[in-house]
Amino acid sequence: MVQADACTKCERFEWLQPSKAREKALSLTYVRFFLGFGIIIDDFLYSLELISDAMTEKKRKISKEVREWIILISVFAFLYFTGLHTVVIGTLQRGLLATGIMQPSLEQDLKVASYDLILEDLDGNQVSMETLKGKTIFMNLWATWCAPCVAEMPDINSLYGKVNTDVAFVMLSRDEDEAKAREWIQRKGYAFPVYFQRSAMPRQYQTGSIPTTFVISPEGNITVTRSGMAKYDTEVFRNYLTSLATGLQELDPS
Repeated sequence: MVQADACTKCERFEWLQPSKAREKALSLTYVRFFLGFGIIIDDFLYSLELISDAMTEKKRKISKEVREWIILISVFAFLYFTGLHTVVIGTLQRGLLATGIMQPSLEQDLKVASYDLILEDLDGNQVSMETLKGKTIFMNLWATWCAPCVAEMPDINSLYGKVNTDVAFVMLSRDEDEAKAREWIQRKGYAFPVYFQRSAMPRQYQTGSIPTTFVISPEGNITVTRSGMAKYDTEVFRNYLTSLATGLQELDPS
């Protein structure tokens, strides 16, 4: 009887005891869980590695850019403090002038010129612009520290060599250091006459930028005003200057 009761109790709690099928299913569940967890951890570590590589590459790229900027700034600082930046920039702009795309406009409204200006040449002789009345004048405001001025100088010097018998050139230096301007002109060997200002600048020639070029006709009119560098040694411009000098009708600039 006791044995029967005991068996009866075992049957009642039989469901609590894991069967082989239940144990196998539970084991598979654990395996799947740990495999999934392992995959998640692996993906997480791989993502961290990618982030680390990206940050390293970014740091490497930033470091390279910083080095490039340091080199660039150092070069510009060297050129600036040695004064070579004007030469370098002027040389580059001279190449731009050589393309012929920067030419002065010859179709402008006439303005009355002023001859009320005292000049001094490189030899220290003072000259009044009054002495140039009745002549065609090519007047250029420039400075040694002005890169566009430096760029157009060879072209103006070439123009001077071709039309100086008909046209008076006034290359007016705006340098505060006149000795530097004298030395620079002599070193370059330019033939055109260079002057320094010795009286107040007439209103007609006051400008906030250089180079600035004026062409004054024999009749006393400013026929061309050009702010910025330009290529003047062209057939059209040479003919224009000589036509003013000889009193002929202005040629069609086209």
